[in-house]
Amino acid sequence: MIPAGITFAQLALILQKIIETQWTPNYEYEFYHSGVRVHEWMEEESHLTAYYYGYMCASDTFIDTLVEQDTWFTFRPGDRSQYRVEIEKRLPDKCSWPSVIKQKDSTEFREWSTMNDVNEKLKKYFPITYGAADYRSYEDLRRELIRWKYGFTGTENPIDRTGRQKKSSESILQEIADSIMQLHKKKKEEEKSRQPDIKEFLLGTTKKELLEIADDLGLSCYKSLNKSELSEKIRDEILKPDVMARRMMLLSDSEIQAFEQALSKENGFFPGFSEMEKLEKLYDLMYVMFYCDDYVEVPREAARVYELINTPEYQEKRRGTYWTYHCLLMTEMIYICAPVNVVCKMLEKCLKHKVGRNEFEEFFFNIPREVQRYVLKHNRIIPEEVFRDDLYLDIEKAQGKKEFYIPGAEEVWEYTENGYPVSDPYYCRLKQVLIRELEIDSDDMESLMAVIWNKISMGESLSDIMEIFDEEEMTFRTEESVKEFVSIMADVNNHTRMPINRGWTPDEMIKRMPRRLHEGQRTKIVPMSSSAAEILESEAERVKEMGLDIDLESNADEITTVSMPEGPGGKTVLGKKKIYPNDPCPCGSGKKYKKCCGRKSKP
Repeated sequence: MIPAGITFAQLALILQKIIETQWTPNYEYEFYHSGVRVHEWMEEESHLTAYYYGYMCASDTFIDTLVEQDTWFTFRPGDRSQYRVEIEKRLPDKCSWPSVIKQKDSTEFREWSTMNDVNEKLKKYFPITYGAADYRSYEDLRRELIRWKYGFTGTENPIDRTGRQKKSSESILQEIADSIMQLHKKKKEEEKSRQPDIKEFLLGTTKKELLEIADDLGLSCYKSLNKSELSEKIRDEILKPDVMARRMMLLSDSEIQAFEQALSKENGFFPGFSEMEKLEKLYDLMYVMFYCDDYVEVPREAARVYELINTPEYQEKRRGTYWTYHCLLMTEMIYICAPVNVVCKMLEKCLKHKVGRNEFEEFFFNIPREVQRYVLKHNRIIPEEVFRDDLYLDIEKAQGKKEFYIPGAEEVWEYTENGYPVSDPYYCRLKQVLIRELEIDSDDMESLMAVIWNKISMGESLSDIMEIFDEEEMTFRTEESVKEFVSIMADVNNHTRMPINRGWTPDEMIKRMPRRLHEGQRTKIVPMSSSAAEILESEAERVKEMGLDIDLESNADEITTVSMPEGPGGKTVLGKKKIYPNDPCPCGSGKKYKKCCGRKSKP
C-alpha cells in the first residue's frame, strides 16, 4: 500500500526498500500503455527517448496521474532486474506510511525479510506528512535518509513540473512539419567539429600530472621542460604509431568497436551511457576527448595514426594480448602461480583456438611494461611478489598434486573485471543480505564483496571477515541477522574458488575425491571468538547438514576464572572458561587475546 501525493523519486526509495535492493539512482519506471518512461534527471545529460516512449523526470512527476490511468507498470530498480507492479485498488483514505499487506514465500536464491521486519523499516523510514509539494531529487532525498532524517512530505495538490519532460519520437513526428527548419538548423550546429587538440588538452592539466604521464611513457630529458614543451613532447610520443599500438594492446573488442564508432562520427557525437563507459580507457589514453556536456570527439591527429596501425594482423595481436593479460590476472586470483601450459589452456578457451608456446610468449611480452607484474620463469607464470625469496615453491608444495581448474572466457572476464563472481547465486544471496542489513552505497558494496571474496579464497576464517565489519563500523541489527549471515557464509565458502585447491571450490573438491577418501574427512569450521562459537553451536545441526563439521576446541585456550557467588567476603569459587583468539584479553588491556596474553602463552 503506497500513499498518494508523492513523486516517483520518493516512490523509488520506497520500492527499493521493499524489494531489498541497494539504493541507486539508476532506476526506471516504464508505463507501456501511456508510452512514458520515468527516471532521474541528470544535469547536462542528453535525455534521448525511444520512438514510442516519452520521458518524465521522477522528481518533477507525482505518481497520481499515471497510476490512475494505467493498471500496471514496470519498475527497474537499477540492478538489472525488473518487476511488474499492478495497481489493484485505489483507496479513498490516507495512509500514514507505506506498508506490505501480503507477501510470497522466499525462493532458494531470493530470501525475503519477514513482512513484519519490512513494515517496521517502512514505518521508520517513510512516515508521510502532507504539505507543500516536495520536488527534491532522489539523491537529495537519499542523503536525508542516510543522515537519519526520516520521513517524506506528500501533497494533496499534486501538480507536475513539466519543464524537463521529453516527448516521444511518435509525438514529435506529429509536430515536425511546423519545426523542420529549426531542427535542420540545430543539426547543422551539432555537426560543427569542436576541433579537439591533444596538446591543448594536456595544457589543461597540472605540471605534476604531465611529469607523471612522461614518466609512465618512459620519456627522457623532460624534467627541465616548461609546460608547453612537455605537453608537445608527450603529444608527439603518444602519436607515434608503435606507441599507440602498444598502448591500445589491453583494449577489449567492445572498446575498439566503440572507438571506431566514435571515429565514424566525423564531427563528434553524444554517446549513450554504455558507449561512454567503453570509451573511458581511450579517454585516459588521450585518444578521445570528453566535453563537460558529454559530447565526445576523436582528435583528427589520433584518427590518422589509428588508420595506419589498424590492420587485421594488429587486431589479432591486440585481442590475444588482451585475453593473455586477463588470464594472468585470473591465474593470480585462483592459482597464484601456474605452469605456462595451464595458462595456455585457459587462453585457448578465451580465444577459441590452439595457442602455442611461441604465440603465448609474444602476447605475454606485448603487455605494456607499466602494468606487467608477472614473471615468466622456470616454465611458470609467477606474480613478482611471490617470485621473491622463492615463495612460489612453498605455495606449490601446499597445493600438492591437485589438477588445475580451467575457467572459460565468461568466468575469466567476470572475475577480472569485478574482483569476485558477481553472477554466482551464493554471492548474489550474500550481497542481498548485506544490502538489506548494512545500507551502504553501490560502489562501496562492490568493493566490500571483492574484499570478502579475496579473504575467503585465501582461506581466512569467518571471524577474520567479521573484523572487516568491525573496522568499518558496520553492524548487523540483530543476533538473527548474524546467524543468517553465518549460515550464508558456509554456502559461500563451499562455492569459492581457492588457490589452495588450484581453482576448485571446496564443494567441487569433495565431489572429485574418491568416496572412500572423503568419507569422514569433512571440512571443519573453527571459531575465532566466543560469540562466533555460541552461534556455531546453536546452528550445529544446520551446519552439519551442509557437509561441515564444527571444532570448538582446537582454537580455544582454557583459563581459570574466579567468582564470588555470595558476594564479597563469601566463598571463592574457581572455574574454567574457554577463550578464543579474538575475545577481549582477560587481563583488561583492551587488546584481543591473540595480540596480548594469548600470544605470550604460545610456545
